[in-house]
Amino acid sequence: MTLYEVVVSMAFACGGGILLGAIVGSLPRPRVLIMPMVSSLYAVPLVILYPVFTVWLGIGSESKIAFASIYGFLPTMLATAAGIQTIDPQLLLAARSMGATLSQRLVRVIIPAAIPTVLSGLRVGGALVIVGVVVSEMLISSAGIGYLISRYRTILDSPHVFAGVLLVLFLAIAFNAAIRWIERKAAIWQTGTRAGQANDDIASGAMQPAT
Repeated sequence: MTLYEVVVSMAFACGGGILLGAIVGSLPRPRVLIMPMVSSLYAVPLVILYPVFTVWLGIGSESKIAFASIYGFLPTMLATAAGIQTIDPQLLLAARSMGATLSQRLVRVIIPAAIPTVLSGLRVGGALVIVGVVVSEMLISSAGIGYLISRYRTILDSPHVFAGVLLVLFLAIAFNAAIRWIERKAAIWQTGTRAGQANDDIASGAMQPAT
């Protein structure tokens, strides 16, 4: 139950956060309007809003997924949008001059150039997704790791409480390992891209006639 809720929430939070953050970060006017509101919302303890989710969606998996998704979505979006703003404007200008559409600029220029910041946002957002799912299960639930931790805590069963905590820690470690794997793959891709560009520059220089 908990693993299913974490995976689904992670898909919504990280996927949606990266996509919307890339769009907002690459468009100046929407960024000026949206970013202050998102930053203000991120400063609010979202756990106080969980009862609202239960009223709207019930106490099943839907409310937990919605709560955890928003909990992890905000930092992912903010980090992605901040990373977009660090991209060299000449890259975007070159993409526009070659007729690239917004979707092409997002996939081929914006997101690859902002990979380090995006991964940092993913690490924070994914961790908050796990926290959001477990906390929501501890508050109102009849299943899941958070429910078991809360249940055994009330009867002072410390071994089972620590077992639940270790399961949460295992989820966090597994997620961090996945992010590290993505970082290694991204680093290899970026290194290969830079090497290819350098080889192209060398080849172009060699083809120029001597003066």
